[in-house]
Amino acid sequence: MGQRPHSHRGTRRERTVKRLNNRRAAALLAASALLVAACGGDGDDTEAAEATSTTAAAPTTTESTLPPEPTTTLPARDEAAILTLADGEVVTIPRTRLDELHDPLVDDLDLATRAFDGPPSPSLRASMLTELILFEMFGRRIERDGLRFEPVDRLSPLYTDLIDGLAGLYPDEPDAREIAAEKYDAIPYLQFLGESRSRTNAVIEALIDEASTSTVPCVSHILLETEQEALDVIAELVIGVDFAELAMERSTGPSGPNGGDLGCADPSGYVTNFRDAVISAEIDEVTGPVETQFGWHVLIVTGEEAAAPNLSLDVVLQNFIRDSLGDAEVDIDPSIGTWDGAASVVPAFNG
Repeated sequence: MGQRPHSHRGTRRERTVKRLNNRRAAALLAASALLVAACGGDGDDTEAAEATSTTAAAPTTTESTLPPEPTTTLPARDEAAILTLADGEVVTIPRTRLDELHDPLVDDLDLATRAFDGPPSPSLRASMLTELILFEMFGRRIERDGLRFEPVDRLSPLYTDLIDGLAGLYPDEPDAREIAAEKYDAIPYLQFLGESRSRTNAVIEALIDEASTSTVPCVSHILLETEQEALDVIAELVIGVDFAELAMERSTGPSGPNGGDLGCADPSGYVTNFRDAVISAEIDEVTGPVETQFGWHVLIVTGEEAAAPNLSLDVVLQNFIRDSLGDAEVDIDPSIGTWDGAASVVPAFNG
């Protein structure tokens, strides 16, 4: 396949990054909506409040319809989160860093109410901690690959976008942009959003480049019921018996009649042990036995083909976050919440 013209790829990246900016501007202060949504979301407190109300006595006054106060208060600790990554590196997010972002925004009740269409939710601190964790992961990728990212200053498009978004919260104020600039200078979380967007854009561009040039393995396998049966099949393959013939004869899987052919696909879609075996296998090398919940596999990677580019921002971000945090140990301050590894978010502590 011929190389794409550089200008075409650049234009596509610009369009994709612009989509990212547009989507995030729509929720400028709402806990980095695209990133959190890409990981599973923060949840709707309205639903939780309604669930609580179904078990309580029928409200007789306006005051009784408010959500109940937490019945338990856990002591805060110095570390909001401690991440032990797959490579052994330990990343610590101090509680003071989280408080520096959270408290000034919540204290500005007028701004917070405008931004969230009501008083900020008690789960906001947990949502911000999710953002800080992702911020650290983007920073690691930037440092590892030497990526360049846009500084956020008063001459940068990112700053203009942020001020425009903030000014939109004050539609009846003639000096809305001046108010927005003052808020930006006074509230660290708004500055953090700019830095976060800059890092996100840099990593997204790199991920899109990778998606445009990556390959996927083409795999065939033979599924058997026991390890000994798998070893017997390997012995036959070693002396030259045809893989496809053995698959049609011995495999208990649905691909057996097809010679065991699974096609060419991203190995992340396979179950863990099978995925790891595919990733480590050499082309045309018999690999196995590999045990999964389905049985024992003998597999062979027959080649590679260009991956179909998938430039969906949600998919790109989900894959990045899965690769960054999927095998990490994440210890969250219990007074803030608990780590949901499947969603890569910090659900709030409910008391």
